[in-house]
Amino acid sequence: PVHRTPSLAASVRSNDTAFAQKYGTCSRECIGRGATAVVRVAHKVGHAGSRMYAIKEFRRRRQNESEREYVKKLTSEFCVSSSLHHENVVETLDLIQDERKHWCQVMEFCPGGDLYTIIRDGMMGPPEINCCFKQM
Repeated sequence: PVHRTPSLAASVRSNDTAFAQKYGTCSRECIGRGATAVVRVAHKVGHAGSRMYAIKEFRRRRQNESEREYVKKLTSEFCVSSSLHHENVVETLDLIQDERKHWCQVMEFCPGGDLYTIIRDGMMGPPEINCCFKQM
């Protein structure tokens, strides 16, 4: 018999821990938007206090896109971002489906905002901007 590894979708569906139990309640307010996703904040209150997460909710699969193609795109982004570990890079924690069956990438929440917005709103001068880009 051929042994097949379970698909990502099957492994997430079999996860006994619901999204809300694991990461809390996700706000409807959008704190970021891109071509493939919107970012919202989830707030989890637990025994150790409260914690906030940035939840990147991916777009739905397009009609002309196979499930395999769609999941491949999600997993490749997750694999790249979750492999980066640096104090100045947002930590990617999980790839999970929420209660509405939307694929979500869970990341640490950075209350200061993103670099693009800080630069756009004039909160950094040219020397700081140049320093950041040299480091990247």
